Amino acid sequence: MSIPLPEYFTPHVALVRDYTAGGGMGGGYGDAREVRGFSEDDQKAVAGNDGAEVTSSAQHHINFDEVVPLGSLVTIWPGLTGEREARVVAIKRGQHPDLPAFQTLYLE
Repeated sequence: MSIPLPEYFTPHVALVRDYTAGGGMGGGYGDAREVRGFSEDDQKAVAGNDGAEVTSSAQHHINFDEVVPLGSLVTIWPGLTGEREARVVAIKRGQHPDLPAFQTLYLE
C-alpha cells in the first residue's frame, strides 16, 4: 500500500471518463467520475504510448493507487473559464516507501 498525497496537495477536482478497450467495435468511455489532484497548465514534450513524441498541454497529479487508463478523457478546471477535456497520452508514477506516492496524467 502506498502513502496517499495529503489533502493540501490535491486541491483540484478533475472529471475522468475511463477509456475501455473494445473488440471489433472499438473502445468507448465510461461515465465521468471525480478524481482529486493538482492540475496545471504546462506544455511538455512526452513520449506517448507508441513511443512517438507528443505535446502535453496540461497535467493532473493524482494519488498513486488511482486507476486511470491511457486514452481516458480528463476534464480539468470543470465549471471554470479554462475548462477543457483532453485525452491522457502518458502517465508517470513515483513511489517511495517513506513519502507520498503519486502519478501524473499527461493530457493532450
